[in-house]
Amino acid sequence: MFDQLFFSTRNRSFLKQKDGAKKFAELVMGQLILNVSKKLAVYREMNENLQVEQESLRARLKQLQNKPALDAQNFHSVQRRIWASFLLVGFILVMSVLLNQMALSALAVEFEVLQGPVSWLLAIVLAAVLTGTGIVVAQHLIGSLFMGAKEEETFASRLDKKNMWWLWAVLLVGVELALFGIAEVAARAFAQQANASALYYGVIAMSLFLPVIGGVIRWDASRFIDRYKATQSIRSVEHRLDQINSTLRQNEKFEHTLLTRETMTHWAQLTQFKSKQSRMSDVESLDGHFADSFTAFQEEADKRFASGLQQRTAERWRRILDKVQERETGATSGAAKSRIPASLMATPPPAEADPDGFVSANPRPKA
Repeated sequence: MFDQLFFSTRNRSFLKQKDGAKKFAELVMGQLILNVSKKLAVYREMNENLQVEQESLRARLKQLQNKPALDAQNFHSVQRRIWASFLLVGFILVMSVLLNQMALSALAVEFEVLQGPVSWLLAIVLAAVLTGTGIVVAQHLIGSLFMGAKEEETFASRLDKKNMWWLWAVLLVGVELALFGIAEVAARAFAQQANASALYYGVIAMSLFLPVIGGVIRWDASRFIDRYKATQSIRSVEHRLDQINSTLRQNEKFEHTLLTRETMTHWAQLTQFKSKQSRMSDVESLDGHFADSFTAFQEEADKRFASGLQQRTAERWRRILDKVQERETGATSGAAKSRIPASLMATPPPAEADPDGFVSANPRPKA
């Protein structure tokens, strides 16, 4: 009762006019568009940020697609191959630590400072410096001798690497001599304890071949590592683009649902006004006006919202491209403008549009 009385008092000026229903319908329509635009402000800002990120990711994806990559069939096999290489190199370093600790334990009889945790710490350092360096040097030596370690390298770079083989060979010999000195101590101590002279040569051979084996493994993995990284980056970018597209579709669906719900709410206000007006005066003719039926009212709301949305979309694209140009180095304005749909470039602003691009409501007439 009080709601109806308040409604009649508030809209008394419209109820007294002959064309009050049409003017009230314009007011309700304006309030509908304004309410929807305010409630969608957060989602519009979210969409704008997502579209900025989307444009940057698309440019990034275009750059990555120009690089050699792996197909879906070979990606997982190469992935397992690379992870296996890291695991094997780790095992080689652990074995080198054990051999170094065995040698240092044999020397601890004469040097007490090498007893306890110090021997383990020194064994780890020696393994990282000598065996680790030997693995890297062996990898470069093999890459210099066998051109084509990486298919995307130019012929000039391969030739330069091949001319450096003698330097890597000298470095590898030096590392192997250092390892031989440590391995000989460990092999002698191990052979004495086991009372087996054959172990002496076996331990020395294993110590010297560990860096070479690690270098071969790393060289084999290096032939595919760049392609693997490029493919992994492409998959990551594509996955993020799919997430952005899904979020944009969800926001678009929410926008449509909100507009439908608000349309029904404001149509109920218009229906209440027409009911009040029919009891106070003659029924106003609404033939051809959008206030005549809910279908016409909904079509008019969709049309006005779409008009404001098109103008707002054009302005948002310009803001998006300005942000994208700030992020992308070397991007030309012509290439950026080509991303704007042609229908939005020349879209005239709708009459009496508010700053968000929505048609403003007609002012309430004075009583």
